[in-house]
Amino acid sequence: MNKQEQYERNLHKIDRVCEEAKKKGVTVSKKKGRLAGKTYRRYKIGIKQYARYLYTNYGITDISRAKPRHAEEYIREKVEGYKNTAESVWTIKTFFHSIEFFRVATRVTSVYKGEVRLGDKRKFLTMLKEEKIFRKSKESTVLKATRSECELVIQGILKTRSPIKTIVADLLFAILYTGSRLSACLRLKVEDIDLINGTITFHNDKGGLTHSHRLNSEAIQLFTEIIKGKKQGAPVFKITYRNGQQKSIDAAAKQIQSLIAPAARRAGVNHTDERGREITLSAHSFRKAYASGQYEIYLKKSERDLKKEIASRIRERPCIRGKYKKMVRKINKNTKKGKKRWPNKGELAKFLTSLDIAHSRVDVVRYYISPSKAKYPKRIIKRRIPHK
Repeated sequence: MNKQEQYERNLHKIDRVCEEAKKKGVTVSKKKGRLAGKTYRRYKIGIKQYARYLYTNYGITDISRAKPRHAEEYIREKVEGYKNTAESVWTIKTFFHSIEFFRVATRVTSVYKGEVRLGDKRKFLTMLKEEKIFRKSKESTVLKATRSECELVIQGILKTRSPIKTIVADLLFAILYTGSRLSACLRLKVEDIDLINGTITFHNDKGGLTHSHRLNSEAIQLFTEIIKGKKQGAPVFKITYRNGQQKSIDAAAKQIQSLIAPAARRAGVNHTDERGREITLSAHSFRKAYASGQYEIYLKKSERDLKKEIASRIRERPCIRGKYKKMVRKINKNTKKGKKRWPNKGELAKFLTSLDIAHSRVDVVRYYISPSKAKYPKRIIKRRIPHK
């Protein structure tokens, strides 16, 4: 067996590890729970890219024979790429998570003889800190679009000759009105929309979670028209091949993005940042526009009203209390005793926005919105339980 054949066999083994790990529900953190299907694919791609690097630069055909120094050199190349605008912090950190996942996956699967350690994730994260490289909201190449920009792109799509332009327009309006993920919208069935109670339920969303949300008046009007005449069990947004067969989530998402990209260019909403990277509008931009709109709505309310709203959400879903407490702990992580405080108005607004977009992490909301420059007074903690 020559080296090329050995290398291809190595790639096949990586595929097997990732597929078996996905079937077994392997995860790198018990707190986060099951990984999303896209995350498994992303980790697999990250490991295979590293395997190609090892083969091209060192002639290593079996990834299990790689040394930690190889990973360090690979990361240093990525860091240099970041400094020259060729890489993003997100891409570099994804590799760290990929090798940690591969370590756990090889331990619980029987593809390799034992656990494959490609490097120490914590050591690599320290390397980034030493280089003063941090993930920031401005690192994202997905446009933080305004509502008007999103509507302009939808109008552009409706002017095309695409046979699915109406379905795509409705779907993008649904994301704009609910803040849902594209994949979650594509999984919607008629019975998931409760127009009487004004709620929508998303099944098998990111992390395999199922969650329900309130619908605003615009969303209710939109879904009333979309599901009219459709039977129970029918998909709300059905995108098919020419033979009538329904497309997979990934295939449908790819076709949708192929309509969004040229419409965004024609509308002139894309731009280039100071590092020369093109910031483009995608389906995710509609989710960001919704989040930004919700954040602005919450900022216009009083702090007291925001606390009441959070208390109401906690009564509806008691699990939200744990998320709130986690946010309070994170805010006061490096605060001295006696100086600990409750979240201010801006932080309460971010918390509610994270609930609206069904994101498990409050801090990630900063990648979706343009934060307010207003300063809010600090309220020192005097009692233990924030909301009853």
